[in-house]
Amino acid sequence: MNRRLKETYKGEISMLIGIPVVGFLLTFVFNEGNFEYFTYRHLVFSLISTLVTAVNWIVCRFIVIKLWNRYPWHIKPKKHILVEAPVLILFTVFMMSMNALFFQFCTTEVVTLDQFLRNTSVILILVFGLVTYHEAMFFYYQWKENFNKSMLLEKSNLQAEFDLLKSQVNPHFLFNSLNTLTTYVDENPDAVEYIQKLSEFLRYSLEEKSQGIKTLKEEIGITEKYIQLQKYRFEDDLRVNINIDKKYNSLQLPFLSIQSLVENAIKHNVISKPKTLIINIFIENDDYLVIENNYQPRENSESTKQGLNNLAQRLSYLTEKKLITAIENGKFIVKVPLVSI
Repeated sequence: MNRRLKETYKGEISMLIGIPVVGFLLTFVFNEGNFEYFTYRHLVFSLISTLVTAVNWIVCRFIVIKLWNRYPWHIKPKKHILVEAPVLILFTVFMMSMNALFFQFCTTEVVTLDQFLRNTSVILILVFGLVTYHEAMFFYYQWKENFNKSMLLEKSNLQAEFDLLKSQVNPHFLFNSLNTLTTYVDENPDAVEYIQKLSEFLRYSLEEKSQGIKTLKEEIGITEKYIQLQKYRFEDDLRVNINIDKKYNSLQLPFLSIQSLVENAIKHNVISKPKTLIINIFIENDDYLVIENNYQPRENSESTKQGLNNLAQRLSYLTEKKLITAIENGKFIVKVPLVSI
């Protein structure tokens, strides 16, 4: 059972128990000598208090869930608070105004301003108490889910390091061979530059021990080296536009994710003078990296989507946001959620 289902299940149990208990107890707060306890009139007031409590409980829970989805605490805590507090206050004042009108309609008794302010203050305390409870529930289940994900990620990293140790001899042999090759083509500057860039790219991808997450700046850097290598092959038939502000450099994403998406675009699309492949890389809504290209698939080129599925799985260890893929207006679009840690 995932975190959202667990929270829903726990929330239903707490509502079934908490609503009638809190509703009954509120009658003692709002009594002010209007009735004797444990009488028919007390029962009626208890039912009304229970109804008010139920509405508060359900709406508070709904607000908390929506805000966690739109403004998660670990990403946008200030917006979460700045939206949550006034929404709760406005809702409480509105609900208590409706309750006063309903009470006046049923009993012909007018609720005085002092009574309204007193009752509203009590309900506000109840509302913020309920919100604190639901926020705590979300924090607990998110902590538990993140703990499980970190364990899976640690296991994956250990396996990656083990695989790296097994193949450690090969990279050293490869780099030594590339250095030797450079001496044979020393008179050709383009060949030397190509070998150097290839060596830098391979060193990053083969000898990088942190197989988890990297900063956007690091991933853009290695992607640019990969693009330069591909430009030797495709020249002006391949155009890649990277438009990313430096303020996003510290955001994080899975290792080699951008390069793998650019590689997929090159692998599965026609690249020629009549059909130039244009890849655009940019930020959307401050939290998604977008990689899009004009959609011109190769014939007999069927994608298994293994790379996209692998990236989606690695992202699931870091964030609840999903990898988004779409074909729109003649473009293949991939949106990668960025993580702020």
